Amino acid sequence: MAAHLGFNARCSINLDFSLSGYNRHSFWHLISGQNVVGKFQPNANNIHHPALRLLHKWLACSLFSRDDTHLVLDLELKMLKKIKVAPVYEIVKHWLHYFKTATPILCTSLITRLVASVNPQAANSIVYLTSPRIMINERYLAQAHVIKRNASVNGFVFYFPRYINEISLRNPDLSLYTCPSLTFELVKKEEARRSSASRRESRRMRQEEAAQCWAFLTSLPKVDLVF
Repeated sequence: MAAHLGFNARCSINLDFSLSGYNRHSFWHLISGQNVVGKFQPNANNIHHPALRLLHKWLACSLFSRDDTHLVLDLELKMLKKIKVAPVYEIVKHWLHYFKTATPILCTSLITRLVASVNPQAANSIVYLTSPRIMINERYLAQAHVIKRNASVNGFVFYFPRYINEISLRNPDLSLYTCPSLTFELVKKEEARRSSASRRESRRMRQEEAAQCWAFLTSLPKVDLVF
């Protein structure tokens, strides 16, 4: 079934077996910088690295489709750790869960791929749904506050709401396999404003001290020197 869904033959099917030694808390700290204890619900907005953030968006919209893509499921967190995997069992379990509920069934184009691979003749009679669906494009990522256009770099930047950090895209230096760290030193906008105000205050104080020093020197009585 993994081959029918388009997964590479080298991908591992057993996700838990391929993730021996995996620790949920330590991996979340690795990609978000957050120290968590006990039960917690990861939020995708706290993932720093652009590739991992966008990869999760794709997982939440394509393999495990749902309306709320901000929350990171435990399965998706494991897949961010082990990218080369074919989670066939988990996908089928996800579909069965929706079949048992009264909510809309969100199977995306994987069903079409599966039918076309198993029975190419049946693919000709497939009736495609025309209702609106989630598409990960520029508009979607802009509304999700993930990317925005930047005229100064003539392209897109990946940014963090409430922080001043911006990352130009594309960025070869942020390759997942060569990047020295999966997190960045984020600077809040309030801290940046305070830092800027502090620098202005220091500059004003230096200027006032210089003016006072000059006023003192010019107020001294003149002394004629005779040689």
